[in-house]
Amino acid sequence: MTVLTEMQPRIGGGAGGADDDELVYSMAGDMLDKLPKGIHYIEPDETKSIQVFRAQEVVRFNALLHAMKQSLIDIQKGIKGLVVMSSELEKIFKAFLMKEVPAYWSKKSYLSLKPLASWMQDLIARIEFMQGWVQEDPKSYWLSAFFFPQGKTSFRTAL
Repeated sequence: MTVLTEMQPRIGGGAGGADDDELVYSMAGDMLDKLPKGIHYIEPDETKSIQVFRAQEVVRFNALLHAMKQSLIDIQKGIKGLVVMSSELEKIFKAFLMKEVPAYWSKKSYLSLKPLASWMQDLIARIEFMQGWVQEDPKSYWLSAFFFPQGKTSFRTAL
C-alpha cells in the first residue's frame, strides 16, 4: 500500500483544495499549539520506589515532547525551504498525510495503535495525568498511561 500512496500526485485532496505542503504545515502548527510544554518535576528529598518510577516516567514523557516539538518545528521549516528536508522529515511528512503517528515519535513513545489525531488526544490526557501526579499523589492510578506499566523492561536490562 505504501508504494501506491507514494505514486499518487502530491497536490490536491486537502481541505479546500490545499496542497500537501499547506496541509502538513497546518497540521504541524495545530499540533505545536496543542502540545504541552512538558512536565515540571522536582525530585523530592526522600526516595521511594514510586517516586523513582514517577521520575522515570516524567523523563520519558519530556523526551517524547521535546522530540515532537523539534520535529514539528523542523517540518515547518523544511516546508518553507529554510532547512533541508531530511529523510526523517520526509517520513514524518508522509505519516502526517496518512494520518499516522510518525515512526520517529513511535520509537520514543509508549505503545499505541491509534491514528494520529486520537494519539495526540491520548498523549495530552496522559501528560495532564502525569502533571497532576507530580503535584499531588492520586487516589488511583491510570496504569495504561505509563510507558512501561508492567515494569519488566527496566528490570530485565538491570540483570
